[in-house]
Amino acid sequence: MKIHQLILNLQATSEVEQPCKPEKMQGKKENIESALKMLYKMQVEARGREFIADAPTLEKLNLAAKWLSSSQKFGLVLYGNVGSGKTMLLNSLAQLFYRIGCSLPHIINTTAAELHRYYVPDPCAGSFYAVAKNCKILLLDDLGCEPENCIIYGTSYHPISEIIYHRYRNQLTTILTTNLTDSELASRYGPRIMDRLEESFDFIAYTHPSYRKR
Repeated sequence: MKIHQLILNLQATSEVEQPCKPEKMQGKKENIESALKMLYKMQVEARGREFIADAPTLEKLNLAAKWLSSSQKFGLVLYGNVGSGKTMLLNSLAQLFYRIGCSLPHIINTTAAELHRYYVPDPCAGSFYAVAKNCKILLLDDLGCEPENCIIYGTSYHPISEIIYHRYRNQLTTILTTNLTDSELASRYGPRIMDRLEESFDFIAYTHPSYRKR
């Protein structure tokens, strides 16, 4: 399922009544990039910082817009250095989806640690983990910061690996951020998960220094 087939109608936010569906996105890359830049700027300024349209930031916005408008892959991984803007872009993407009519329970924006915390085996349909597992769009921040597993009645479970595999199998739009390198991702989640990520996710690397120190 193609990410660019999601509905994109930035001019009719209040008029969209149907839940956001991954099969209906459309819109020119330039329009998407402009909207993302505006939302990114708002995210930065909301934290009391000055938005600087430097080359690394503009490159990431361009790549994200390209993924939204034309990628054949249903997933996106933002990975690299701490403080480099991954979460800002993740939240900007979430705001873009909200503005085109996506809302709970069709979109979930959370952290890997939070999702891990709410895990239970065979969760009921209304549980937070089950909703996140099956929602149309999942934005999952800080992959790798959660515990590696959880032990319930002596049995070891891997909630994040489970949810990634489920969403891969069902081709559900998933956006991840992580400070782990690709080799660290493979080591942490295993070659089985990494192989699926490489098949179905585009990767955007963040190699520039932290903005928090500026």
